[in-house]
Amino acid sequence: MAVGADLVLNFADGGLPTTCGDPTEVGEVSLGILHEFTKVSPDLIFVKFGSCLLSYYNALPVLDSLEFRQHIVSLILTAEDTAAAWGLKRAMEEHEMAVTLITDPLVNNVDYVSYIEEELGCLRRATRTSSLFISQGLENT
Repeated sequence: MAVGADLVLNFADGGLPTTCGDPTEVGEVSLGILHEFTKVSPDLIFVKFGSCLLSYYNALPVLDSLEFRQHIVSLILTAEDTAAAWGLKRAMEEHEMAVTLITDPLVNNVDYVSYIEEELGCLRRATRTSSLFISQGLENT
């Protein structure tokens, strides 16, 4: 069984040095990249946005595209603390998107886990151990 990525693309492949700029152009390039991925019939397409969903990197305009959104099965976010987790979850709700999993690079304590899982209703795992839990989260979607 082959493992690994068959195809890896980024915005430079679509002619953009960055996603900061015209949201319409970023959206068009995003769809073009997504179209290239669908040509190889992948089992999974993993998309990582820049530094933050709520910034000039234009992640939200891409996610708001119905054409792009129809390919989303799971939404995984990274939050530094409970305030960030709460804010990201609420922002995604405003955009009518469900969050599957919240990972965290720094905080790993019982209170954080309880808040994410019980109050926000999301799976939560530390980044160091996320690959196993991400696959479990995807299986449960």
